[in-house]
Amino acid sequence: MSKGVSKEILASVAEIPCKISAGKYTVKLAETEQEIQQIEILREKIFFKHLSEEQRKSAETRDYYAHHLIVIHHGKEGDQVVGTLRLINSQYLPRSEKFYSQEYYQFDQLLAKNKHCLELSRFCIEEKFRKGSILLLIWKSAMNYINHLKVDMMFGISSFPGQEATEHANVLSLLHRDYLAEEELMPQPTKSAHPISSILTDDVAKERQLPTLVRGYLKMGGKISDHYYTDPIFNTTFVFLYVEFDTFKNYVQEIGKR
Repeated sequence: MSKGVSKEILASVAEIPCKISAGKYTVKLAETEQEIQQIEILREKIFFKHLSEEQRKSAETRDYYAHHLIVIHHGKEGDQVVGTLRLINSQYLPRSEKFYSQEYYQFDQLLAKNKHCLELSRFCIEEKFRKGSILLLIWKSAMNYINHLKVDMMFGISSFPGQEATEHANVLSLLHRDYLAEEELMPQPTKSAHPISSILTDDVAKERQLPTLVRGYLKMGGKISDHYYTDPIFNTTFVFLYVEFDTFKNYVQEIGKR
C-alpha cells in the first residue's frame, strides 16, 4: 500500500468545490484516510492484483502529493468507492518531485509554456458500475476542479490493453494522422520507445472506435506523442496525451451546462 496522502492535500479539499451528486452516486475529492484506503483496495483489484507488494508500492508513491476524485455508490449495503481518478497538480507537487509521465516522456517545453499543469492518471471504475452517467459525473467534477484551480494544461498516459501494438495499429494510425502534437511541442521519449509511424496502416479506425476517455480528451483538443511504449507490468500499450487550456476552455463551459 502507499503512504497515504499529505496533510496539505487533505486540508485543501474543503477549498475546492467539485462535489457532484446524482441519484445513487456522489463524485468528490477523497478527504479521509478511510476513503484513501478504499481507493487502494479498488486499484489493487483492477490494476495490481498480479503485482508484488513492492511493485504496488513503487507504482503508488506519487499518491502522497495527489488529489483523488472518487465515485461513491450509495447502496443498500452502505457507501462504497467504485471509481477513482488521480489528479497530480503542479501547484501541490514539490519541485523535487516529478510527474509519473516524466518517467517516459520529456515535455519540458509544455511545462514551461503552461503555469498550472495537471496530470490525470490511475482512472478506474469497478466493472459493474461502468456506465456513461458515471463517466459524465466524473468529467463534470474534474472540470470544476480544473476551472477552480485555473489549470492551463492537463496530460497523462493513455493506455490500450495488451502489449501487441499492431492490434491497435488502426487506432494509433487515426491518432497519428489527426491528433499529432506540433513538432516544437512534441513530447520526447526518455526510454526505448517505438515510433507510431512504424506500424501505420491504411485501415484507419473511426472516431467511435476510440476508448471513451481518449475520445473525451480529443474533443477538448488533445494531442499525442509520436512514440508509444509497451508495458509488461501493466500489460498495456500507451502514448502521451495532453490538452492545453486554450483548446479545452469552451468544452469546460459546455459540460458545465449539462
